[in-house]
Amino acid sequence: MVVGAENDPETLPLYRVSTALLLPDARVVVVNAGTNELFFFGRGGEHLRTVGREGQGPGEFTWPRWADTLPDGRIVVWDGPAFRTHVFSPTGEFIRTTRLEHSVPAALRTVAEFPGVPHVVGLFGDGSLLIKPSYPTSYVTSRVDGNHLLPSALIRYSASGTPIARVTIAAGDEHAVFRGSSMPLPFGRRALVAANGDRVFVGSGVNEYRVDVFDANGQHLRAMTRPADLHEVDPADVRLLTARFLSRVVERNRAAAAEELEALELPKHFPVYDALLADAEGNLWVRDFDWPRDDEPQLWTVFSPQGAWLGSVVTPGGLNLTDISADHIVGVVSDDLGVETVRVHRISKPSGF
Repeated sequence: MVVGAENDPETLPLYRVSTALLLPDARVVVVNAGTNELFFFGRGGEHLRTVGREGQGPGEFTWPRWADTLPDGRIVVWDGPAFRTHVFSPTGEFIRTTRLEHSVPAALRTVAEFPGVPHVVGLFGDGSLLIKPSYPTSYVTSRVDGNHLLPSALIRYSASGTPIARVTIAAGDEHAVFRGSSMPLPFGRRALVAANGDRVFVGSGVNEYRVDVFDANGQHLRAMTRPADLHEVDPADVRLLTARFLSRVVERNRAAAAEELEALELPKHFPVYDALLADAEGNLWVRDFDWPRDDEPQLWTVFSPQGAWLGSVVTPGGLNLTDISADHIVGVVSDDLGVETVRVHRISKPSGF
């Protein structure tokens, strides 16, 4: 199934889609951040309903950055700048708005510096939320030139918006600072997080194939591991990285951008994986890192909730995967002009999956 202009020129335009979700009855809900709305589509891609608008009131959005579904099909949407969640029924009726507390008690975070406004990165089966801090640009750029790892606490919030437990201290994201500007370090460490049911999966994909599993209260349950070969970042990779980066910079700023790239201390090896996603059955999908990825098919390794390797799944190139049900995946594709479509594909599972 395809949702978007490619399927029907008369359909609603998709713009800055932050999430596309599969509902239990095979409908699709699209979080269209560009218009601050939720679009509901039927099994054939037909538009059924539009919910929400820009605003500060209940069920209105300032920037819907993330969404997920509860086991009963209710939809929870994170309205980032307003630091609140909105809950809708599976058919789009508004249920409630909850504003989350900004401050996290020191006993839960155990990180001396906890700047910025936390944001939602996961949803548990009981409606509680997994929170990760967002570092403001000024906090990063105030550091000395070089690479900096920004650790962060993963905090569980109740459905009513209060912090109740520290899940873990994640290694965080790696940034490069140069003359008062910053950028995520290419091929550097990332705080990759997925949540489902009452489980949290945390990893970075750097130096080894390992994902740690915690329960919703922070108890470490197991580590999922696999043998992995490390691949070196060679000069040809650096040249390609530079060319791609500079192609997105306006001409008058390219000399300064080139100098910034030249100053980078890049990792010696590529990451092993670069994305985590938990499916509706509690399985963990781990995407193999590939450079340059372009529009090549993407290889995902799938683990059971108990950590057993189930097999591998190849997804279409260019598809930004956002949700996985028992037998379908959904994601967003952008063409060369930036036109977005949402696509649903059936999963062809290997034997024993």
